[in-house]
Amino acid sequence: MVAVRFMSNAANVESSLSTYGHTMHIDFMAGDRSLMHIPRATMRRAIICGSAPALVSSILVPLAHAVPDCRKPGSEDIPACRPRPQKPGPPVVLGNYDLVSDSADDNGIPRNPRWAKQERYRQRTGKTDYTNPEALPSIRPDCLDFSKKGGWNLYDGYNPFIGNSTCRAAPTTIDNCWFGKCLWGHFETDYHVSGHANFQPATFEGPLQWECADSIPKGGDVDWTMNIYPANGAGATGSDGRVHLEWDPTESGEDFTTPWWSSFRKGIHDGWSWKSITGYDEPTCTAQRKTVGAAFMDGRRGIVTGLLGLDLGHSSASVELHPVWAIAIHANGVRASSLQPDPAWDTLPSVPLDDTWAVMARNWGNEGYCSSGDSHFLETKTISIRIPWPTNATQVEVLPSTTIWGSVSNGNKNDSSDLGWGYWIDPKKEHRGLVFVADLPRPAAHANVYGELHLKWTLATQRRVPPIALAALAPVEHVGRDGHDGHDGGETAPQLIKRMTKEQRRAFESATSALPAEAGPSRSPALRLRNGTVAKAAATPPKAPPLVSPILDAERRGRDHQRLTALCAVYKGHFPEPWFKQACDGLPRMLGASR
Repeated sequence: MVAVRFMSNAANVESSLSTYGHTMHIDFMAGDRSLMHIPRATMRRAIICGSAPALVSSILVPLAHAVPDCRKPGSEDIPACRPRPQKPGPPVVLGNYDLVSDSADDNGIPRNPRWAKQERYRQRTGKTDYTNPEALPSIRPDCLDFSKKGGWNLYDGYNPFIGNSTCRAAPTTIDNCWFGKCLWGHFETDYHVSGHANFQPATFEGPLQWECADSIPKGGDVDWTMNIYPANGAGATGSDGRVHLEWDPTESGEDFTTPWWSSFRKGIHDGWSWKSITGYDEPTCTAQRKTVGAAFMDGRRGIVTGLLGLDLGHSSASVELHPVWAIAIHANGVRASSLQPDPAWDTLPSVPLDDTWAVMARNWGNEGYCSSGDSHFLETKTISIRIPWPTNATQVEVLPSTTIWGSVSNGNKNDSSDLGWGYWIDPKKEHRGLVFVADLPRPAAHANVYGELHLKWTLATQRRVPPIALAALAPVEHVGRDGHDGHDGGETAPQLIKRMTKEQRRAFESATSALPAEAGPSRSPALRLRNGTVAKAAATPPKAPPLVSPILDAERRGRDHQRLTALCAVYKGHFPEPWFKQACDGLPRMLGASR
C-alpha cells in the first residue's frame, strides 16, 4: 500500500479515480486534506493514465517503490523484479557433527552428506577416505569436553549438542527413553541420554547389508535393522564406513502384501529363533544372514531417506537413519563386489527386460524401542526416489507388472484419496534418471506407499555382467542390544523380565495383561494404486528439505510407563542394579514429565 495526500475534496478524488474503475476508501484528515490508502499497482496505473496527478499534492511513499507484478512474462526486464544481491552474513562456524553436502535429492534433502570434520579432512589433505580416524567425528572429544556432567534424570532437558562450538551448530532434538529400557551402562558417562540425538533428513546411496530383526512378545526392539555403505564412508562415524538403518515393521512392513515385500518378510520370519523371548538373539541374526541377507539384500544397491542422527543407546554414539521414510532396493540388480559402490552398477541392470526395484515411502515413523515413542513427521505430501539410469541405456519403459499399493491408518476416506504414485524421466545427461513419486496424505494419516517397480531398459549395447560371489562381501558385524560398542554392562528391562522367578513372572504378566502388543496403527485395507498422470519434472528441487516435527505418542508412552510400574512392583525392595532404584524412585516425576 502507498499513502497519498490530496488537496481536493473526497468526492472529486473518488469520482476521478472511479472513472478508471478504481473506487477507493478515503479517511479524512484535518482541513481539506485526506489520506487515501490504495494498492501500489493501482496508483501506478492511475498516474500513468493521467487522472490522479492533477489531484495529488504529495506522495508520501515515492512511486518508485510501487511493486510491479513480477509474475507476468517479461517482468524480468523490470529492475524491481530482479533479485537483489544479498550481503554476506557472518561466517557460520561448523561443528564436527554438522553436515555438508554437494547436492540434494529431488525432495531438497541433502544427498550423501558428510560430516564437517570429514570435509575439513578433505580440504586439509586432498583425500576422500572419510573413514580415516582423523576424519571421523567422535562424541567424547568432539562434544563432551565442556558438557554438563553426570545426573541420572533423563527428563531434565539436557542436550549434549548445545553449548559446545566444536560439536554442532545446527539444531538438535533429543528423543529419550526411560532408564533401563535399553542400555544403562552409558549413563555413567557424560551424555546421560539413552535414546536418539536427531539432526536432519538425509538421503544415502550405496550397497545394503542386512543385520537383524527379532520378534519379542508384548513389546521390545522389533525394528528391521540393516546398513548402507555410502561412497568413501561419507556420513559414517566408524571405520567400517556404514550408516545404520532402522524402522518399525509394525508401522511399515508387516502388512505389506506385494510379491517382493511378502517374500522379504517371510525370509525375516524364517530366520526367527524362538529360544529367547527377549533381546536380540544371535541364532536369529545368524540365520537371517542367509534367509534375508544373502537372499534379498546383501550387496544390492539401495537409496534410503530418513531422519539422520546418533544412537546414544551405545557408548560409541553411532550414526543412523531412524526412522527410514523411504527406501528403494535394487531387487534383482548387480551385487556390489565390496562394501563400496561398484562401477558395474552404472553400466547396466542385470535383468534389463524386467529390472525390479522394491520401493517404500511414508512421511512418519517412530524411533523404536530405545525412544520415548514419539512419531517423527516429515512435513511433505510428496516423496521422490531417483532410480539411476544405466550409462548404456537409451530409454526405459515402466512395465504393466509394476505393482504399487497404499494404506492409511483407520481407513479415513479423505486420506485414502490422497494416495497415489507417478514417475517422470529426467533427460539431463549429468543426472539422468527415472524419478518415482509417491503421493501421500498428511503425516498424521500414517500412510504407506509400497510395492515393486518393473522397468524395461533399451540398451545401446548388450553386455553380460559376470556373477559376483557373495563370499566377497565382508560379514556383517551384528549390532546387538547387549554388550556392543563398549557397553559397560548391567541389566536392561528385557533382561530383568527374563530373570524373574515364576511368582514374579505371574505378577508381572498379570499387571501388564491389558497392554496391547506392539501391533502398530490400525490399517485400512490395502489399496492398489493406479498410475495416474505422469508426474511433471520439477525445474529444481526445493531449496530446503521438509521440516521434521516430533509428535507425542501418548499411547506408546503410557504403555512404557505401565510396564515400568509393573517392574518396580515386582522387584520392590530387591533392586538388582543402582539405576533400577533410581528409576523406580523417580517414577512419579517421570510420569508427570511425560504428560
